Amino acid sequence: MKELGRISRCKVRDIWTNENDFSDWLFSPENIELLSDTLGLNTIITQTREDSVGGFRADIVGEETDTGRKVIIENQFETSNHDHLGKIITYAAGKDASIIIWIVEDARPEHASAIEWLNNNMTDRGFFLVQIEVIKIEDSLPAATFTIIQKPNEYIQMVKAETDNTRQFKLEYWNQFLNYVKQDRKFLKEYPGTESRRPTGDHWYTFRKGCRGDYHIDCKIYTRNGQLIAIGTDVWINDNKDLYRQFEKHKDEIHEALGYEMEWDFKEDKKATSIRIKRDVREGEPLESTFEWLKEKAVTLRAVFNRYC
Repeated sequence: MKELGRISRCKVRDIWTNENDFSDWLFSPENIELLSDTLGLNTIITQTREDSVGGFRADIVGEETDTGRKVIIENQFETSNHDHLGKIITYAAGKDASIIIWIVEDARPEHASAIEWLNNNMTDRGFFLVQIEVIKIEDSLPAATFTIIQKPNEYIQMVKAETDNTRQFKLEYWNQFLNYVKQDRKFLKEYPGTESRRPTGDHWYTFRKGCRGDYHIDCKIYTRNGQLIAIGTDVWINDNKDLYRQFEKHKDEIHEALGYEMEWDFKEDKKATSIRIKRDVREGEPLESTFEWLKEKAVTLRAVFNRYC
């Protein structure tokens, strides 16, 4: 008979000293993805920590990819209480959040009933009550697990339907964009191989890496309710802070060469850094106009940034 290990549970406070430590852990992309997968959501992109809502501060604020829905996450150790129930409602209103996630160590039945009532009576928001546990198998490393106590079933089905429609829109957009740039010999010279590229349903499209393969260019689209609302282009640097700093030393020269300023986004606690430009899409603007803007940025950004590698 095959021998199996036994599961044991750790105290949450033995892993994270307090709720702030846990929020810092959850804020990272790999850990927030674990939560997203458990809840059946698209990947949550974390944006801010301790975001002000009047006299209170929401633990984590982010948004769901593809739908762009605002997400609020409130963390609470030990047993759920009325104070945190009031906070999640306050944060939902103050941030106009569509997805509200309350993570607790132990959920009281009356609070589970309260979340169920909110889901049954609010059609434009979804509330999750989630239990956090830490387990080990014999002498293994501890692992965090999330268990859903309450979730908005109909809401999630509605979001999934909207997500499917949004992904289809993005797939069609990138297909038309690729057909557009394939007619431009200059673009194909800068990005050989584009002729054989296929569209995706993501909100970004990555083109060939820059100097030394340490960065690449991402064209991006932003949608809301199935409509294109903004476009952007990123210089995406994966796990190379030195290259970011090298570019930053020449920030003024880069802006002068481009003729416009970029948004520089450096996060010490994350592997990836980016330098981006983004603009809104005008109501009724032809798609060809957005294609041309993205195409021009993809070419000029690579040409300018390659000078400073």
